[in-house]
Amino acid sequence: MIRDENGVPIEWTLLKIGRNNFCQNGKDGVISLSAEGAGNIIQYHNKKGELIPVDSENYLFELAEKHKLDETDVIKLFPGQTAALGKAFRKEITKA
Repeated sequence: MIRDENGVPIEWTLLKIGRNNFCQNGKDGVISLSAEGAGNIIQYHNKKGELIPVDSENYLFELAEKHKLDETDVIKLFPGQTAALGKAFRKEITKA
């Protein structure tokens, strides 16, 4: 985690390379992310010149799937483009 001069978190890891344990609706699960997979995600969004949307409820994903669009394209349809929880960007892959 990176903090600003006042100690406020300004950057942190959402998913690390390897196993990522989580709990959703009381059920445990695991997401595995390879360096290659993370690199592909970053390259895709860099190519589009856009940040990676962070969507904790999968709302954007479901809407994008339904209309056969990218999540970043769905965000553009909302006033103020505020349909995502936030946006993430990482220029490189780092090992945790």
